[in-house]
Amino acid sequence: MDALQKIVECLKKHGYDVLFAAYIGSKMRGDFVEGLSDYDIVVVVDGIKRNNIDECIPQGVELILVPREKINWFSGGPLCVDIAFSTPYIDRIGLKEKCLRVIRDNASLSRVKDRLKATIDEVLRNPEEYVDVVGILIYPYLKRLLSLLSIKRGRLVSRQELFEEISRFGVPTHLLFDVYAQYVVAKRGLNKEIKFNVEDIVKLCKAIKKFLDHCEGI
Repeated sequence: MDALQKIVECLKKHGYDVLFAAYIGSKMRGDFVEGLSDYDIVVVVDGIKRNNIDECIPQGVELILVPREKINWFSGGPLCVDIAFSTPYIDRIGLKEKCLRVIRDNASLSRVKDRLKATIDEVLRNPEEYVDVVGILIYPYLKRLLSLLSIKRGRLVSRQELFEEISRFGVPTHLLFDVYAQYVVAKRGLNKEIKFNVEDIVKLCKAIKKFLDHCEGI
């Protein structure tokens, strides 16, 4: 029995009526990185109870537990995209199809591109100030870009695939993975330091900007 099944069975023992359960994020996309990635799982239940469910959440799992009445919270964001392309273990409320409809109506590639370009321009003005935080600033936009490209192409786009496409514009993929790693380390408070030198920051930003300029036809 894998982590998702264990969580569902445990929640049922605690009296929860599970309506939807699926892996999302890197586990679902196939670009899980040992030591950095969590097993992200979203579960929708019919009401949240007060009983303690800590025993239901294995180490290394990030559980997003949502009551049925709050599913509009997904509202077309990256989580909704992941659900739309997931293979649910349980889906008694047609949530996968609902998310597919929502993301088709709300996709805005140009808005994310404009915001990412503005962030990149800011970094390029003084790259030496961003050695500790460039990944923290940029990766959330790349993550959103993954979702929008998945919508555009009608299939899941992995982090590896996106990084390889950006690398064609003059940056090695390992620097892009360092962007991801710096973001994750900061998000999870890991005792690890990831810094970029100024030359690499400039190389990264210019490559991403060129990729965005060619993004419409992708």
